[in-house]
Amino acid sequence: MVYLGLLSLMQLLRMSKRKVYVYHGEGAEEKCRMELFASLKGAVKETYTVAYIEPADIIKGHWVKDAALLAVGGGYDLGLIRALGDRGIQIIRNYVLQGGSYLGLCSGGYFACDFIEFDKGGPLDVCGERHLKFFPGLCEGPVFPNFKYNSFQGAVAVPTEFWDSNLQKVVKFHSYFNGGGHFQPYNHAKAVMKDHLENQLSGHTLETIPRAAIDHQTDLGSPSWGENSLHTSDLVPNFDILAKYSSVEGAPASIVKTTFGRGVAVLTGIHIECRDDHFPLDDPFVAAMIDDLKKSEKTRQQCFESLLHHLRLDCDKKNLFNKLK
Repeated sequence: MVYLGLLSLMQLLRMSKRKVYVYHGEGAEEKCRMELFASLKGAVKETYTVAYIEPADIIKGHWVKDAALLAVGGGYDLGLIRALGDRGIQIIRNYVLQGGSYLGLCSGGYFACDFIEFDKGGPLDVCGERHLKFFPGLCEGPVFPNFKYNSFQGAVAVPTEFWDSNLQKVVKFHSYFNGGGHFQPYNHAKAVMKDHLENQLSGHTLETIPRAAIDHQTDLGSPSWGENSLHTSDLVPNFDILAKYSSVEGAPASIVKTTFGRGVAVLTGIHIECRDDHFPLDDPFVAAMIDDLKKSEKTRQQCFESLLHHLRLDCDKKNLFNKLK
């Protein structure tokens, strides 16, 4: 009887685990997706379950009940838009607004901005408005030239300055980069977006943020995840810069954290999730950067853990310590 009681308790604990979801579908490059999954699984405590989630399941919406995080890795954001559609984007946006956490890396970061300019005027040109709008500004890239899809051509070990909230200081390291952007806030973005949202709620035309992207998030009279109703100002993102491209003129932002409603999003142009053993050593482009990445591995892992703390996750420090020894 005692054994059965313990078994039931263990099953209950398993069922109560919160989920760290990694997007798996069109727009997610396979190697990036697998690396993101492995890095999250190795970093978070066993009280979480790390699992893939497909676009169809995101659109159904049931996942938000037990989600601790939705992570979207590298690939191409037009695929994300096609796979998720208006409904999927609305659900992700509402999930964060109501208190959820979103991690967007490379294309997942582009996808979550107000507007993107990727290879503007070039052969890979992808420019336009995006509808999650967690960051009130533009994501422009690639920051470094010669990017090619499904290749390490154009990849670099980029010098990075990162604000480590655990250590309360700026740390410097080299991080893997391949096609990501830098984040440029609009001037007076908060005031401008607030005016647009008030126009939307009063029935006027909204030009910057299309109605289809926010319809199901603006019922300000109904409570959610708490007793207090949301207000118009909750829909206006505030942001902090967590990291910069220190070798680029003007040191533009490579990682930003935004608060959106009751939720939080971290968007990054660098692949801070990628471990130094992720790369094929026989690739000539990898050979040019692998030494810098290996020297930075300990710091990279510490900074990745710091990002997860920003996203309200608990990390398994014991496992992290063992990896760093």
